[in-house]
Amino acid sequence: VEYVADESDGVVKIFVERDLSWSDSRFSVGYSTSDLSAIGVDSTKFEECMSVPSPNRDGCGDYEQSSGEVTFAAGEQHAYFVIRIMDDRCNEDHLEYVQLSLHQIGGSPLRGEGYRAQLRIDDDDWPENELTITSCTGGIG
Repeated sequence: VEYVADESDGVVKIFVERDLSWSDSRFSVGYSTSDLSAIGVDSTKFEECMSVPSPNRDGCGDYEQSSGEVTFAAGEQHAYFVIRIMDDRCNEDHLEYVQLSLHQIGGSPLRGEGYRAQLRIDDDDWPENELTITSCTGGIG
């Protein structure tokens, strides 16, 4: 599965589905993000970057690294978690991908096609905005 978000979306919901034949009780599964070609930053850095205007977000990464648990209520087939996306004014000429992984709480990663997904973050700094786009190389810290 590939989820797609535009930089300007700010957040993206990642939906997880379970088989209804196993849905008679509450169930939790762990999730985490990891860099592929996108660059993740921790929550402290993400918050620091959000406090400055988007043209000054050079070096702020592409998304907030996250991990946690998503819980299905009894009888519930779908649940979701949220990943925050960084909007900057940097012209990025390549696709940016984040690995999305599920794992057993307190255990190993879940393996197989049904447990693997990625998030593609599309740049929103298109050529028609040429006067406001910069090629970023530094950072705010």
